[in-house]
Amino acid sequence: MNDEYYIEKLGPYHEVFENAKEDILQEWFSFKAVSGILLKHGIDKEYFLKEFADGVFDYFMRVIVKEVTIGQCPVMEKFVLFLKDEDISSYELFELCTHFKRAMIDFTYKEEINSQDIFNAITHIFDQNFSSILKFYSDTIYAKEQEIMKNMELLSEYKKAIDESSLVYKVGSDRRINYVNDKLLELSGYEIDEVIGADYDFLRYDDTEKEQCGKVWQDIERHGIYRGIVKNRKKNGDYFYLQATILKLYNPYENDTEYMVIAYDVTTLIDARLEATKASEAKEYFLSNMSHEIRTPLNAILGFVALLLDEEKDAKHKNYLEIIAKSGENLLGIINDILDFSKIRSGEFVIEKKEFLLYDEMQSVLDLFRVSALAKDIEVVDNFQKDMPPVLFGDILRIKQIVSNFMSNAIKFTDVGGVIKFDISFHEGMLKVSVTDNGIGIKKENLENIFNAFTQVEHDATLYGGTGLGLSISYQLAKQMGGEVWVESIYGLGSMFSVEIPVDVVDKDVELLQRSRLEENIFGKKTFSGRVLVADDNEANRELIRVFLAKFGIECDVASDGVEALELFEKNDYKLIFMDEQMPNMDGIEAVEKIREYEKQRNLKHTPVSAITANVIKGAKEYTLEHGFDDFLGKPIEFKEFKRILKTYLKPSKVSQTQTKERTSNDFSLEIQGVDKEFILKELSLSEEELGMLLTLFLKKRDTLLPELEAAIVKKDFARIAKIAHDIKGSSGNFRLEDVQKEASQMERMAKEMREDFDFISSFDFIARKLDAIKL
Repeated sequence: MNDEYYIEKLGPYHEVFENAKEDILQEWFSFKAVSGILLKHGIDKEYFLKEFADGVFDYFMRVIVKEVTIGQCPVMEKFVLFLKDEDISSYELFELCTHFKRAMIDFTYKEEINSQDIFNAITHIFDQNFSSILKFYSDTIYAKEQEIMKNMELLSEYKKAIDESSLVYKVGSDRRINYVNDKLLELSGYEIDEVIGADYDFLRYDDTEKEQCGKVWQDIERHGIYRGIVKNRKKNGDYFYLQATILKLYNPYENDTEYMVIAYDVTTLIDARLEATKASEAKEYFLSNMSHEIRTPLNAILGFVALLLDEEKDAKHKNYLEIIAKSGENLLGIINDILDFSKIRSGEFVIEKKEFLLYDEMQSVLDLFRVSALAKDIEVVDNFQKDMPPVLFGDILRIKQIVSNFMSNAIKFTDVGGVIKFDISFHEGMLKVSVTDNGIGIKKENLENIFNAFTQVEHDATLYGGTGLGLSISYQLAKQMGGEVWVESIYGLGSMFSVEIPVDVVDKDVELLQRSRLEENIFGKKTFSGRVLVADDNEANRELIRVFLAKFGIECDVASDGVEALELFEKNDYKLIFMDEQMPNMDGIEAVEKIREYEKQRNLKHTPVSAITANVIKGAKEYTLEHGFDDFLGKPIEFKEFKRILKTYLKPSKVSQTQTKERTSNDFSLEIQGVDKEFILKELSLSEEELGMLLTLFLKKRDTLLPELEAAIVKKDFARIAKIAHDIKGSSGNFRLEDVQKEASQMERMAKEMREDFDFISSFDFIARKLDAIKL
């Protein structure tokens, strides 16, 4: 990581440091080591503050606001020259700089702005600066004949200072430990003769894979340095975490290479962070899972209530059913709010921008609420700014969600016969929508909490209903889109809620856009040109994608691993590649890296590659995009997302849909047990014959995988268990077997962590029972 990276981490705290300048400098002087050096050289504290300390602090501030570069502090050079006749030692310079760094770090802990990034950034800047001071000290103050002696003294002083404050060990070119300091022995519980001569991964904790250690050493060989957190094992079996810096050093006396590890114990910090993460994940999982579990039966309830309403003739019973339907719809709205809220909090919420017709979309929001406003005799007055651009580019779905929340609240809290104003304007790239009511208003003391989650201020929840999440979701959505929401209110007179979102103006003919949208709604399935490569080790997944592609008139080649995919890529011209992330022989990440190398070597055009993976946890998409992929398709595959990728990377074909391969006749009927046939047909846009073919492949794979999985569990072959569970997770998701997918996902995770306390047998029995229930 370069200097810019660390400076960026401290930039936001510039003002906080400036305001605490006096306190930080006083903290610096309070250290005995600093006051002792000043006393030794007869330097008055106030003089040092005025002539040197004040300037050192200002230099550090100028670095983090990018006014000066790291590595040359003129104030410290002035101080060195001032004391040249006093023969100030490098150790004393080191002590002064180190304790200033310590004062800065101590301040971040007191102010609770500490983090690993802040610690690393402060350390990096001070280390770079001290390196420059040492160079100035060596080059300009003392004669060259004294340099070797001084450097030896410096190394000795470094060792002493580091040994007193850090955990240190050293590894030779044979990758065996040849030095360890007392602090590390004390922490780990080992005796020195147990460590010296041991292999470099002697301290590695059991759940840290050897491959991971290998990658650390690869980074050191490539860059000469590694910084990161490593998990180690104490003699008694406990673990401890180290924030380690590993340096590759050349030993001129031995004509050999060594590796020095300088580390700090961060076990408490890491444990606290992991516990906080687990608690947060558990909370988000509970919210999301609870909402899904409730929504499934509720959809059925609402559906059957709607049917009964159509059939019921008795006025009293019909009224009861309408009450049930209304209550169910309110409950569904609450559940959807919880789902949106949990997605936003977990980072799974995605902003999707597209072109939209401003007037049409805003009118659709008004139309949605006019009926409920009319029921309370509320007048809705709209005011559209004149000469607004007709076509804009942004996430209109989320903008409408925010505005709908505003309208819903306005109607909810406005009395019968009230008035609601709906104002829309556009200025300098900002779309502004305001909803003003003359309802009950909000007390001044409650305004600052109005956008907090689960807040309904003092309103009676039994009277008005809702979760109190709507405004919080609106606030988070606006923030994600780069905008803001705010409220103005006078208690008893009414409120105005406003949202302002940055959007782009699209120079496009309105009638043409309306016509193209209409055509897309009518004809939907365009056809595309270009050959496609599909790489996936699961046959059912490959066949599903092939069926999808056939619907759009696209031919494809298939590969079962990265090696085969690379061979096909080098022989053929593909316009798009679907690549599974986890495959045998060569995984998708490595295959894409080699594809990019091949393109670069032969000056070929870039071939778009979309990941297809069941790994849809937070960060998975970003990881694949950072490693050469262009897009991301999660498993289970959604037809809408699949179509989006085709539209993004392929050109429309001149061949019409009717000229492509004919669909299977409608007289084919499929009898299936164990899956929701109608739901899958709708979700995946398949014919019954296509679904039957895919299920046949899936069941064939089931009959192979289940015995292999059972055998792997008996042998405790965790790598094999994880691989098979991953296969089952991906393929079962395609058929929307959510309970199997969830259980297989948990088994995969437990196998990767080698959790012997996990009941793999019961988990296998559950999966096998569910899969065996599927019959054609």
